[in-house]
Amino acid sequence: MSDSELQALIDLLDDEQVYSDVRQRLLEYGNNAIPYLENVVEERDEDRIGQATLILREIHQQEFESKWINTLQRYQGRELDLEEMTWLIARIGYPAVDVDFYTGKIDELAKHTEQRIQPTDSEIDKVRRLVGVVSNTFGYTGNTADYYEVDNIFLNRLLDRKVGLPISLSVLYLLVARRVDIPLAGVGIPGHFMLKFTGGAGETSEPYVDPFYAGRMLGRAAVQRFCIRTGAGFREYYLEPVTDTDIVERMLRIMVMRFTRAEKNSQLRRMHTLLRLYSEHYKKPEDE
Repeated sequence: MSDSELQALIDLLDDEQVYSDVRQRLLEYGNNAIPYLENVVEERDEDRIGQATLILREIHQQEFESKWINTLQRYQGRELDLEEMTWLIARIGYPAVDVDFYTGKIDELAKHTEQRIQPTDSEIDKVRRLVGVVSNTFGYTGNTADYYEVDNIFLNRLLDRKVGLPISLSVLYLLVARRVDIPLAGVGIPGHFMLKFTGGAGETSEPYVDPFYAGRMLGRAAVQRFCIRTGAGFREYYLEPVTDTDIVERMLRIMVMRFTRAEKNSQLRRMHTLLRLYSEHYKKPEDE
């Protein structure tokens, strides 16, 4: 479309008789229409700002769903990539999130960790260096003041505020650990999430890391007692490492629970749409 044609559609936004057709045309042109709609919002055009805002939201959601589907299809029959999917999940709450900016923050944590590691450090010593950087030096910890806040799940908000959920903090640890080859894996015990050292049996009596509680390191017996205190009892598989796909799916389930608890109905409907697309367009390796 030419500039004049797009502008003509924008000028008709407040015409109730043709609004339905105008909306549909703008949705069809998607990203090409965004600058024109954004001008309406930025200029605070009172006659059209409401309609422009709604259509902008629809275009962003339309573009995101296309990206969501394409990413899932690209990983058909393979494990999902944790970092890529975590940033997609962040876009559910923050469509314009600057991924490069926040990736730089993770890179910075990895750089500080690498600088702390000594040539004589064992693999478990490296884990302790990681805990020292992320939890002690930079102060990332659990949000005990507002545990059920929706923002706790999004990695960009965790990096902004330095508080989050067990799973979002564990993801941060994992992304840093992978940059510096520290052997950690996620462990999804009921009602909580932590990390397990996977660098070798018998190297440590405290193979578990709990990022929510300032990166405290725990032995097997302590984690077992923690499981029992939650009321979930204990099963051996609770302590087994989970896959990146498992972590992504757990994050999505938590988002549904958080939106439900906060009575955010529009976000909840969107999550159900994304979960439906997930089941339609992605098959795990074991499902192939």
